Amino acid sequence: MMVSKAASPTAVATALVLGLAGPAKAGVEVGIGLDATMDLPDSGIDVPESHMGPGIALRLPTRVRLRDRVAIRVEPSMGLSWGQDRVEWLAYEEMVPVYSDSHSTILSTVGLLAGPEISPWPDASTAPYMGASFGFLLARHWHHFDGQEERLLGLAGGGGGVHPYTDQLAPVVDVHGGLRLEIGERLAMEVEAGYNVAFMREARLAQAPTALEAVRTAYGLNQLRMGINLVIPLAIGSKS
Repeated sequence: MMVSKAASPTAVATALVLGLAGPAKAGVEVGIGLDATMDLPDSGIDVPESHMGPGIALRLPTRVRLRDRVAIRVEPSMGLSWGQDRVEWLAYEEMVPVYSDSHSTILSTVGLLAGPEISPWPDASTAPYMGASFGFLLARHWHHFDGQEERLLGLAGGGGGVHPYTDQLAPVVDVHGGLRLEIGERLAMEVEAGYNVAFMREARLAQAPTALEAVRTAYGLNQLRMGINLVIPLAIGSKS
């Protein structure tokens, strides 16, 4: 009588994960996405003046599909937002702390995120998907002052082209979900919504007089985004 060898716990777990992930369908996809964004107020930080408001973002989502339902998504991005923040400095011969919250601010970002993504029903005519990513943003805040604020910062008479800015690298977390519609064999369109969070720590203003110790105060960037992706599969493997 033949007795079969019992499967090891590792083998059973591996088989279960592969079964849940679905049949193998290796491949790479590249895409381009355009979003409208909106920064939500941050109730956790007592700086109501800091709010970036509406913006736009360009994304380049790239997926490495491990199985039909599982992929790793890597996404470079660029963004612009318009709003205002709070800048503090020392005025009147560096003796009196003052602040501005009425100037205009432009936030420009360049980012790179990566993380897992799943599609529970990849063969549906309109397939839902969801994912989470972690990465970093290189953020620059451009500040435009006028009137008394410009004079107190020592910028008046500088030719009108001096716009103090801050640079920083900030960690960011993103969660997203969407619906995918296949358009033929080599093109897909996705409608996607997401939410990303980044903490912008306090940063020193460049192009402002050093003696004024001018800083942009810390705030939380909480962006909702809604957009469309166009996706092109580059390589599709056969299902096992």
